[in-house]
Amino acid sequence: MKSLREKIMKPYILTVLLVPITIFFLFNLIVSQYKNFQAEKDLTATVRRVAENLKSTTVSMPDFMRLLKTGPSMTKIELIIYDGAGEFIKFSGNLNNFVTEEIANKAYDVLKDLDLNQMAIFEIDREKYYAMEVKYDGNLKNEKIIYITKGLILDDFVFMVNTFLILVSCIVIFITLLIIQKITESIVSPIETIIATVENMSATEVLEINTKTDSIELSKLTTEINFLNKRIYDFQKSQKLFLQNASHQIRTPLMSIQGYSDGLEMGVFKDTKSTAKLISKQTTKLTNLVNSLLTLARAENFKENEKLETLNLSMFLEETINDYEIMANQKNIELVLNIEDDILIVGNSELLNGIIGNILSNALRYAKKTIAVSLQTKMEQAIIIIKDDGAGFIENIDIFERFVKGANGNFGLGLAIAKTAVEVLDGQIYATNSSGAKFTIVLPKL
Repeated sequence: MKSLREKIMKPYILTVLLVPITIFFLFNLIVSQYKNFQAEKDLTATVRRVAENLKSTTVSMPDFMRLLKTGPSMTKIELIIYDGAGEFIKFSGNLNNFVTEEIANKAYDVLKDLDLNQMAIFEIDREKYYAMEVKYDGNLKNEKIIYITKGLILDDFVFMVNTFLILVSCIVIFITLLIIQKITESIVSPIETIIATVENMSATEVLEINTKTDSIELSKLTTEINFLNKRIYDFQKSQKLFLQNASHQIRTPLMSIQGYSDGLEMGVFKDTKSTAKLISKQTTKLTNLVNSLLTLARAENFKENEKLETLNLSMFLEETINDYEIMANQKNIELVLNIEDDILIVGNSELLNGIIGNILSNALRYAKKTIAVSLQTKMEQAIIIIKDDGAGFIENIDIFERFVKGANGNFGLGLAIAKTAVEVLDGQIYATNSSGAKFTIVLPKL
């Protein structure tokens, strides 16, 4: 596996190196083709010009050489004249002539198999030469005449451009590498900081990552990891407190059962029937506690893709309230209903029972005379409101926290179950004091 730094830098470095090399190569390739084209063009033009001037003019050889160099041309053209035996003829006083005997012989050899006015290209000592054989009727009756050029005036410019390209490329590569290094560090360093912090994270403490990055994605990742770490810490803390409270809640009825059982065994209690009734009461209490814990556990581990279905919330709410009507009558509490018909949601009957049943039980426990239950829709949401006329609750505590209970509460798990179930259904639950406790449940409407 490769490091992130290597995976980021390597493609950029290769690109930075390949781009100037490619430009340099293409530039010289194009210039080379242009040089060949221009050399052939100049040689051909020179041949025509000289031939036309010599048709009806008798000139000396020095005048002929001067005539050769007149006219616009991007090449330095020289003339090679061979005798009948193919020997190179030199002219005295022509100091600027670059043609040597070796060059003349080479030109003669490469052109002897080519047609007239066809250009040949050859190299000697890494120097490129362009040659062309011509034939015309005039005052010069030599066996063979060849025009040759060493190169273009453009060569000096090309050399200067190549030098400039190399210099600029080196500077650009150096600056680009510095920029790439800085960009890579700005990406990799925060990630390395995140990795180092995550490796030291535990559920027993909160470690906040501070990458000081200006990247939106990395900043969001840092925020999410910090949030996740806080959730893990809070969950661990909650679980620890939950186990402590659950142990205490379970231990109390168990100790009562054990105490009464030991008393019966030792004959301390003469009224065994009353004692057995007390044991049964504590057993029922313990059973209810275990059932509440199991309900809470099922709600927390609910798999929505397996158990959700379309439910008529209106009918379900009415049926649930009917189950509590006998208890309300026994306490002389009136149930006032205002339920819209046929409101559908995607839910689960067990979860809904955990929500409505626990809140109704809580309301019946604290209400004086009336419990009002309403169901209405608003902006694609189903809103259930359950309100009692009791004393309300203490507002500076979280009544939805596990094992938080009021004066006449049982275990303090009912509202925790309700909140967990609501969140599983992507809903929300609120509690306010409004001449009694008022619970508002908001669920997505189908």
